[in-house]
Amino acid sequence: MCLAADGKIVVLSLPSLRILHQAPFLPHSVEIEDAICQKMSFSEHGLGIYMASPSEVEKYTICSELAEQAADSLGELFVACDLPEPPRNNSSFLKVIFLYLCYVTHRESLIR
Repeated sequence: MCLAADGKIVVLSLPSLRILHQAPFLPHSVEIEDAICQKMSFSEHGLGIYMASPSEVEKYTICSELAEQAADSLGELFVACDLPEPPRNNSSFLKVIFLYLCYVTHRESLIR
């Protein structure tokens, strides 16, 4: 898959380079220095990404099978989850250790 100079996306077969599909993408011709070329990327299996704005990336595909799977790959900004269990009663391991260390420190200060 490639972006042709006339603004069309062209899908080629390998190794014969026969044109399988051709679709208009941009209404104007494209040069390599054009900003659109810097913001677009193609990958395997007819997938591509386009940087629509500095903070937004759009994903596109020309394969109908992958288009159906694209909905499954969308992420969520927030996923609700259950809260952890509250701490058990006051006899936790760390609390006992902390109280013991405070007792030993206090005792040593009284001895001196």
